[in-house]
Amino acid sequence: MRPLPSLPQLLLAGAVAFCGCARNLTPSVPPLSDRDAVVAAAIRCAAAQPRPRCGQGPPLQSRTRVVIDTGGEHVSAQALPESDSVQYVLLSRKEIWALADANGDFVFIGVGRPRVVGDSAEIGVQTEWARHDTGWRFCDSVFIRHNGEWIFAHPGHCIAI
Repeated sequence: MRPLPSLPQLLLAGAVAFCGCARNLTPSVPPLSDRDAVVAAAIRCAAAQPRPRCGQGPPLQSRTRVVIDTGGEHVSAQALPESDSVQYVLLSRKEIWALADANGDFVFIGVGRPRVVGDSAEIGVQTEWARHDTGWRFCDSVFIRHNGEWIFAHPGHCIAI
């Protein structure tokens, strides 16, 4: 039997449906570039459960709906990991704050612009609370291309904000 969704999952699902601000779902097209593929690998890594494997920050509250800060043109539908079980929702920081103001705090993923050089890439990726003002660290993660796939290699540098 399938477990019932948690209250934060229900609130987020209802809020996203109500506000109509979701742009998104997992794309049916492959990444357009190495940058897209690195962003997808970083999102998949940050969404790993029960704790993010890369970056620093709290674990995601939902395993089926993941909010991602669009933060710039480097995060688009082509840069989302393929998944049959996870719905990725792309929202601007303003939409994330509005959703948190209306429905309570939740954890989302922030992704920086990737820097790709050959078969190595560095990208900032972080799970963050939408409204909790606890201060945070943004950390780079290093990925390498192995057999055509971008995989997490090791943590990079962190900066405290």
